[in-house]
Parts: sequence; C-alpha cells; structure tokens
Amino acid sequence: MIASTLERLLSLLGVDPEFADAVLGDLAEEHSSRLIRDGSAAADWWYTHEALRSAPYLLVEVVRLASWRSRAWAAGIMAAAACITTVSLMALSVGTRRPARLVIPSGSSEHGLVVNNLRPFQIPVTVLDSAGRVLPDTGVQYRWVSGMPMPVTPGGLVTCSQPGDAVMHVSLGPLLTELLLRCRPVHDIRSGRMINLVVGDAIDVPFLAVDAEDREVTMLSGQITIQDSSVATVEAGEQGRLVRGRAPGSTGLNVKVGDKALFMSVHVYEPVSTIDGIKPGQHVALPVRLSGAETHSWMLAAAPEGYYVAVIPDGDEQNLLRLSIVGARCVPALDSHSFFCLAQHDATVFVYRSGESNQSAEVRGTLAVWRQSRP
Repeated sequence: MIASTLERLLSLLGVDPEFADAVLGDLAEEHSSRLIRDGSAAADWWYTHEALRSAPYLLVEVVRLASWRSRAWAAGIMAAAACITTVSLMALSVGTRRPARLVIPSGSSEHGLVVNNLRPFQIPVTVLDSAGRVLPDTGVQYRWVSGMPMPVTPGGLVTCSQPGDAVMHVSLGPLLTELLLRCRPVHDIRSGRMINLVVGDAIDVPFLAVDAEDREVTMLSGQITIQDSSVATVEAGEQGRLVRGRAPGSTGLNVKVGDKALFMSVHVYEPVSTIDGIKPGQHVALPVRLSGAETHSWMLAAAPEGYYVAVIPDGDEQNLLRLSIVGARCVPALDSHSFFCLAQHDATVFVYRSGESNQSAEVRGTLAVWRQSRP
C-alpha cells in the first residue's frame, strides 16, 4: 500500500519513470520479501524509513525537470508527506511501547521479596512493554494491603522495623501486581574463621546473620562475591552458597546482607606429599591420617617472614585433630585449629588427636601450610 502510493505521488510530480524505477525498484523488491517474512506492519515500517532516506534524491530530480510552479507544488507535497510520515512513525512507536507488565525480582511466589535491611528499602520494579523492552518506571505506585502493618511511601520506600510478612499492591495505570513482602531485618552478620580449602574442594560460606535478639535469621537476600575468581569461586549449593578452591593462593570474600557487610579471607592450598622446601607465598596441603594414639610431625624451615599453619578436619571430625608447633613463636589465628608463627630457626609441627576421640577409629584431615611473603 505504501509502495504503490509513493509511486503514484512520483508520477504526479512528473518524475521520470526510469529514474523512479531505479530508486524504488530495490525498495519494492525488499518490501515484498519482508511482507512475506515479517508481515505488513514491519514491511511498511521498513519501506517508509528507506523511502524517507531516498526523498532528497527524488526532490532534486523534481526540481531539475519541473517548472517553478511544479517545483513549489512538489516541495509542499514532499514536506507534508514527510510531516505526516514522521507523526505516524512517532505514534506507532509510542503505541508499541506502552507499559504491558510490571516485574518484581521476588523469586518464587512462595518466598516473595525478602528484605533484610534496617534502613528504608526501595522495592524494585521493572516496567516492560509488550515486546519485553524496559520502560521508565515513572508513575509506579505502591500500597500496603494486608498482613503486618509497615510504612511504605507511594514511591516504594518500605521500612522493615520488625520481622513479619505483608502484601503490597504495585500499580501503574491499569496494571496491577501483588507482592508478598517478607521483612527479616538483619542486625549483624558474623564469621569466626578464615576459609581454608584444598584445590577442588568446596564448603558452605561460613557466616551467621542475626536479628535484634541475637537469633539466627535464615531467610536471607544478599550478595556473596569473591575478589579473585582465579583462586576461588562462589556457586550455588543445596543449602545456600558454596565457595570452591580453584588454584593455590589467597583472596577475599565479601558477604552483604541487607545493610550489613562482612569480609573473609580465603586461602587455597595445593596437595603435596611433603612440606619440605616450601617457598615464600606458597600454599601447600598435606593429607593426615591418625590411627590410635599416633602423632605425626614435620619440620618447618626457618622463615622470618612467618607461616600460617592450620589443620583442616574432614567432615564431622572438626574437633578430633589438634595442632602444636615447637621452636617458633606462634599465636592462635581465628580458631583453635590454626596459628600464625614466626620461625627464626627450624621448627617442628605436630598433629595429634584429641583425647576425647575414639582411639580405635582412624581420624583424617589435612595439614595446611602457607609460607608468607616478605612485605
């Protein structure tokens, strides 16, 4: 329809038919292909866009061949056509970008949107049109409907002062979506140890979130990020998030829940058969197996820059292994299974089993040694 109308217009303006065919021939052929493939609306949109790009060349041809009256008439028609086409394109664009959906990143409908913040929290919403494109969220309204009363502004700032659940309505014109908001304010997050891993192993990220009464908060929404993903990565696990060792070295891990943040150091060790000759900056892990009342020992070379020495228990054997270092000045690290040591002379590391353990059962773990680098 658009193609034939443009051809008739050029004929009325006195454009040479061969010139018009040269300009419009390729457009018409492509328009026919797009009509079959994409439909009439998309094909006409494309044709109009390309025709407008060709308009200056056609106008030059009209001016070259026509009389001054025809030129004036042609210029008026072309200007009017351009104006009408522009308005039509703008109307079509606005019409296809009307809000069609309100999307809230609330996870499953069962859990709703978990809020752990103590300070006012902005309820996130994304406005989409029918094609899934993001539109401005201007005009979105928020309203408390039922459940635990909680203050919420029309612009979506909600304050979770105590644990509880509430239902909110989020609307934009005729669009309306219902949101289950779960307030679980977190007053502190804690961790009592460094994270020690052997390459390839993974554990749950060890931290605890608590409320105002120092009770554990289990419904959490936050972020866990690793500083150097070449050393360790964070991935999903059955009970939460896992940190997995990838390569020997040290990095940092950040936990953010609500308004609270926590930093933990992560150390990854490579499996070895001996700790002899360990170099500055190197992280090594030696398997340990104790039967009966056995005690195993290893020599540590003098290292003024210092060592970090730890025992990593296997599974449930967390409290069955003990560590002692003789010949070095050592202080406990963040837990009873690790020490920071300065060794001006050669020292000896002993690993033994707790007297409370079953002496007939084998106890397994890993001796982790990190020789620190000079500052």
